[in-house]
Amino acid sequence: DTGFASTWVEDAGGASVTAFDVLVTDPDSDDLSQCVFDLLNADLTESLVVGDLPAEISVTPYSNGRLILSGEASIEEYLVALQGVEYRNTEQNAIDGAVRNIRVVCTDAEGDASNAVLSKITLAPVNDAPVLDISEAPATAPNHLVTFTEGEPAVRISNVDPIFTDVDNTRFQRSQERRVGKECR
Repeated sequence: DTGFASTWVEDAGGASVTAFDVLVTDPDSDDLSQCVFDLLNADLTESLVVGDLPAEISVTPYSNGRLILSGEASIEEYLVALQGVEYRNTEQNAIDGAVRNIRVVCTDAEGDASNAVLSKITLAPVNDAPVLDISEAPATAPNHLVTFTEGEPAVRISNVDPIFTDVDNTRFQRSQERRVGKECR
């Protein structure tokens, strides 16, 4: 099996594109000249990034679904670089179980390309909590305090209509007001 599978969890950073024990062999060359990563079904919120690289290897940053590591270096140095490549996604409403396919092809110093291997990243969204805003624009703090004096007329909790937002859901099950001591939050 030449492929790799990993899971990306929303808001948890990146997901490895290769195994920590990735293996590259070449019977007639000790050096590689490049490795190309193609995110085959990319969305605008997705990218590939790489951490620190050995001195002989440089990166062409992710663009149009592609990340390129290049420079003549030993296979061992490329193994270090390959382990540092991650899939990233800023989506806050990813489709649960969707799979992103990343094709990886390395080329040796003589210009011969490896077989293409496929890394599969499964997306795991996280339900984000809704946000209620009752502050007057511009909101300067998350809480809005009003004072009510017993025996006096009712006081509006907010001078503006409340704004409910939820990045991954359009329906609210319930809304609840909580009073704490003599304060209403």
